[in-house]
Amino acid sequence: MANLALASYEQSFELYYEPESKVMHIDFTGNMELKALIASFSAVIRHENFYINMPACYDFSNAFMDIDINSIEVIFHFVAGLRDKRGDSYQLAFVYADEMTKALVDFYRLFFSRTSIDVEIFNNKADAIEWINDGCQAARISYLES
Repeated sequence: MANLALASYEQSFELYYEPESKVMHIDFTGNMELKALIASFSAVIRHENFYINMPACYDFSNAFMDIDINSIEVIFHFVAGLRDKRGDSYQLAFVYADEMTKALVDFYRLFFSRTSIDVEIFNNKADAIEWINDGCQAARISYLES
């Protein structure tokens, strides 16, 4: 029984790296619980192509977030504890399909308001990726100018 639960839990997100844009994609499906979200953040850091301050797109458009507002703070503190491995200046794009997910991500975004991590919310993945790519291009230009 535990193996069946673990199998369905591990299939709640798919992680893939896009080499051209150097963006990590995390696509969620089904019922999303706190454990799956924590696992996805850990999976990003363990990915073979991961680098510090890597931009990422978390796509919840095919998922239902089964977490409460208190879990959002737990997630933030977990991510903050990974700052030395994850970095402290990167872009996070979140894609939502329903208003509850948007509200939860909006609340999560408040925790980042005092950091150098840039968080935006979108209702489609194309806009999210465009925002990340525009930000990466702007960072490259400012780096070259200095």
